[in-house]
Amino acid sequence: MNEKISNVLYIKVGKVSTTKIENKRSELVSGIKKYPVLKAYLTKTGFKNDEQGDLLHH
Repeated sequence: MNEKISNVLYIKVGKVSTTKIENKRSELVSGIKKYPVLKAYLTKTGFKNDEQGDLLHH
């Protein structure tokens, strides 16, 4: 079974950042802003230099 089903176009990694918002809370801490990298190193706990803002659900 050597059927090709997809291509990886890029892998994105990023750090947690804080964004000020004018809603129910004054700021949002998130790791959603990720950027493509030329090389990605996968460890047992995820990609190197990649962070998640909500560790309870990740």
